[in-house]
Amino acid sequence: MSAQIQQLTATKEDLKKQLDELKSAAPAAPAAPAPNPMASMVGLMKAGVAQQHQERLLLLKTRLHLTPEQEAAVTAAMDAEEKMGEEMMLKFGSGKIDPHDPKSMADLKAITEGTKTVDKTLNDILTPDQKVAYQQMQTEQNNSAQESTSVFQMNQLAPLLQLTDAQKDQ
Repeated sequence: MSAQIQQLTATKEDLKKQLDELKSAAPAAPAAPAPNPMASMVGLMKAGVAQQHQERLLLLKTRLHLTPEQEAAVTAAMDAEEKMGEEMMLKFGSGKIDPHDPKSMADLKAITEGTKTVDKTLNDILTPDQKVAYQQMQTEQNNSAQESTSVFQMNQLAPLLQLTDAQKDQ
């Protein structure tokens, strides 16, 4: 045990010495600009949206059996929606959008009208059989979302109402 302590102490001293040498050898770095909280938030949202789009595209590909051409069209629509969302987020974050100003709301409307959404794209490119499967998929997703919301609400209310498990199920 004593040998291990001595070894760890020696390693610690070596690391301190290396760190001191690096500090003295490295030129002073210019101070980093203060991070922009809005840019950070946009970056996080962009990453989340990109992941959601990848998951949705995979679901559409497997459930609707998209052709490569259909997949490319859906990907382009998802990219356009992502860009539109990013523009809107930046405008809201910069304070350029005022809900009470007709001009800024017109600017916002121009951004949204010029973008072809994924749903519009799917409506244009899907075969009749694929459209039926897509409607079924949307119904399943809506039902799942409603069930999740109900479970969440029940979990919040049950302790307040002191419900038993049997009462929760009802």
